[in-house]
Amino acid sequence: YNEEIKNSKNIFLLLNSPLLEIISRKDNYKKVEKIKIKLNNEKDYLLKIDKLILATGGIENSRILLWSKHLSKNDFLKNMPIGNYWNEHPSGEIAQFISEEKGNNSNIQRLTKMHLVPNRNFIKKEKINNITINFYEHKNNENIKKTLIHRIKDLACIAPNLGKKIVDSLINLRPNLRPVHCFFSVLFNAEQKPTFNNKIILSDKTDIYGMPKVKLYWNIQSDVFRSLRIVLENIGEQLIKKKYGRIGIDRYVFDESFKFSKDIFAQYHHIGGTIMGDNQSNSVVDKNLRVHNTENLYILGSSTFTTGGHSNPTFSIVQFSLRLADHLLL
Repeated sequence: YNEEIKNSKNIFLLLNSPLLEIISRKDNYKKVEKIKIKLNNEKDYLLKIDKLILATGGIENSRILLWSKHLSKNDFLKNMPIGNYWNEHPSGEIAQFISEEKGNNSNIQRLTKMHLVPNRNFIKKEKINNITINFYEHKNNENIKKTLIHRIKDLACIAPNLGKKIVDSLINLRPNLRPVHCFFSVLFNAEQKPTFNNKIILSDKTDIYGMPKVKLYWNIQSDVFRSLRIVLENIGEQLIKKKYGRIGIDRYVFDESFKFSKDIFAQYHHIGGTIMGDNQSNSVVDKNLRVHNTENLYILGSSTFTTGGHSNPTFSIVQFSLRLADHLLL
């Protein structure tokens, strides 16, 4: 979009000039009057504002608002949960699927191409979070053996007969035994329920511009573990009924300790911190993305999401951007 931006009569692009502070009017704290930037990374510069849309990301949105509130000498941005209800998409390997079907079996191949997601009725009935489940096939035989040996204890406890057959197959005790053909990692991407104490606060440490860095408090709560158990157990039952194979769920799903596992990570999907709602006691922006108790300050990005679902947030960010543009042009 470089040429389009350069040739636009409505866009003035200023690069290498980070935002340092949002400043309200002294006689009317509800109205943003100007912003302070570090022009060309060299000197402080004040820009007058008509309407301000803050769209700096799922962490930076909260940091700038928190710092501007701290510097304000009036009630600008006071008494709202800026930085709170922050969340992510816990993700990673959560189970293993083992099948006696050949890898080129059409049903098995279909599993590798599917994203298994609970439907709305199942989510409502079981009172769970949204989740997506994927199957990743391991095709290298040596890697399969190493990984199976690593997992065999858990699998033998869950499905003793299948576990014994796998052990026999691996150590070649019974040459005529039907071999294990397919081994899959079961991967997940999960929604988190909004939690007040998952939050961004300002740190005592500062960046090169003198602005506080952030401290991020992020924990995985019981709602994620419970949702995973219910979804995986349901999928496991369906796979057994269809005689596709067995799922072995990792034990840290049951003892709720997988946040300490090397197999679990987040997706760099920074969500929440300036969430949408009806009032400033439990949210930061209204349905039109305007910051509560302000007249001309708007927030864009996944920081406004009340929850993250299980999908990448980018498409929703684009939708909200277009919606806000329409709202401001009316």
